[in-house]
Amino acid sequence: PYPHPAIPASCHTRILKKASPVTVIETRPVDLGHMTIACAELPPAAPGGLPVVFINGLSMQAIDWPVALLNAVRRTHPLVVFDNRDAGLSSAFGPVVLGEQGAPPATAYALRDMAADTVGLIDRLGHGRVHLVGYSMGGRIAQIIAADHPGRVVSLTCMMSSGGQRRVEAAAEVR
Repeated sequence: PYPHPAIPASCHTRILKKASPVTVIETRPVDLGHMTIACAELPPAAPGGLPVVFINGLSMQAIDWPVALLNAVRRTHPLVVFDNRDAGLSSAFGPVVLGEQGAPPATAYALRDMAADTVGLIDRLGHGRVHLVGYSMGGRIAQIIAADHPGRVVSLTCMMSSGGQRRVEAAAEVR
């Protein structure tokens, strides 16, 4: 259910006081049919730019993005911040059930499913082309969206993310 009865209402709202203008992030439920996503849309200070969708890392909530970053971007672009499935106030799918001793854990869903959730949210909000910003796991989700829906992605910014390799090394010229 939304909001989750075990989570106090104060957990899904944060007043951003460090930058001007003061911004309040208050999430609302967005029904995607198969699940509900807790989402906030923040209008730009000046109209004109395409939306910037911020995709969280593992266990992050919409309210966890740095205040200065959100306020800087929303000077010229509308923002979309949201809780991924199984995080914050979005639908919870419950714990992953482990298999037999030594067997890999059963996977309830994959990053590709989370990418589909994000595209579904973008569609439900009525946005066509968007800028994507992903942090950690959110950067991997953003990469999947950019690969699967290149016409929908104007730009892609990945922070603290990789393409999924177990080991990532810097190029020789930057070592």
